[in-house]
Formats: sequence, structure tokens, C-alpha cells
Amino acid sequence: MRVFLQNKEEITWSIAFQYVVDGPIGAMHLLKTHGGIQLVVGSLGGFCCVWKNVLEENDSKPIPVVMNLWSGRLCQEDSVLTVDACGNMIVLGTFTGHVLLYQEEEGDNYSLVWKSLLPYSVHKVSLRIQDQPNLVVMTSSVSSNTRSTESCGDDETVASFV
Repeated sequence: MRVFLQNKEEITWSIAFQYVVDGPIGAMHLLKTHGGIQLVVGSLGGFCCVWKNVLEENDSKPIPVVMNLWSGRLCQEDSVLTVDACGNMIVLGTFTGHVLLYQEEEGDNYSLVWKSLLPYSVHKVSLRIQDQPNLVVMTSSVSSNTRSTESCGDDETVASFV
């Protein structure tokens, strides 16, 4: 994976990561923090990770947020279609309509603090924190509940944590 930062005239910075992400990358989000520039990546294979400071060449190992999101309706891993981050929180939107909010804890661990299941695929999420967290979610107009009539398990356990 290669990431480029560009202003209007030229590419000002680029970095290549030698890291295998489970499945194709479905979503990326860059966030300027007090420690540098953070990169959040979500994959179509039900995986999300964070690079804390992509400008530091020695800090190129990602921190897993979630792995193996499972969909009982699809009988396979759920796809992360969108990610956003603000402060110490990361929000994911999935193909099956899950909106998952994770909060960073000590020791570079993330825990699930809120979740919602919508009847549609989540294509865009936007998280802003001022006095309180504000979340905007954009969905498709086709229900994920109508995509399959079979079930391979329960969607209640949406994630296995690292």
C-alpha cells in the first residue's frame, strides 16, 4: 500500500507500507493529530487497523482495531465500507449495515463502545466530537436483509477483538 499527501501543485510526501491487510482495502481515513498523521484502514475482509503516525518510518506497524467481522446473513466476513476517526474514537460502517464505534484505551487497544444495526449498507460515516459526539451515517437504498434468505449464525457477535 502506498499513501500520498498532495497540495495543489505537487506531492509533498509519500510512504509505502509493507503490510498485508485481510482483503482488499475498502476505506481509508487520514487524521492530523498532536502526534502526527494517523491513517485508519478498513478492508472488505472484515478488518480495520490504525497507523498512529505515518510520517515516522520506524512507526510503520499498524494497531488492529477489529478483526474478522462476521455476518451470519452472508455466511462470511462482513466488509468495512467506510471509516472515520476523531480524537480517540474510530467509527466503521459495514456492508450489512453495522455502525460500530470504537474507543482507544491504554496500551494501544480499542474497545467497542457503541453499535447499531441498520437495514441498509453503510456507505459513509462522519464522526465529530465537540461538546458531545456527533455521528452522521449515509446508507444505500437497498436493504441488506433482503440479500440472503439463509443464515449461518447470529449477527449479535459482530467482532472478535484483538
